[in-house]
Order: sequence, then C-alpha cells, then structure tokens
Amino acid sequence: SKHQQSIFAFTETMASNSNTSARNIPKLNIIMHVVGTRGDVQPFIVHGRTLKEFGHRVRLATHRHLKNCTHM
Repeated sequence: SKHQQSIFAFTETMASNSNTSARNIPKLNIIMHVVGTRGDVQPFIVHGRTLKEFGHRVRLATHRHLKNCTHM
C-alpha cells in the first residue's frame, strides 16, 4: 500500500545513509494514539505492522469498539 511504501522508503533511506546501517537503527517502543472512525484508524494499522516487520514494538491506542479491527 501507499503507506507501507512510505515507511519502507524512509527505512531504506536511513539504512543507505553512509553513517547508518539497518543494524544500527535502534528498536523503538512505539505507541500510536488514534481517535476517529475505523477509516481513520486503518492507515495506522498498516504503519504499525510495517514497523513491527522492522523489529519495533508497536501498540495502537484507540476506541474500544475497534479492538477486533486493530490486531497487529
């Protein structure tokens, strides 16, 4: 998706920097707080999944009624 491509592009840029390698990018604990409808939350699910693929710990905080939609 478009959102996933932007995260990959950012990470590749960071890794290709002569002073940084993919191994040197620290693993982060990330909490994304999103308020809105399911349509507002869904792009952040994609971002979170992509960040998890790079080894980051990601938590999404949103409305309780969206719990079944937000499993990463």
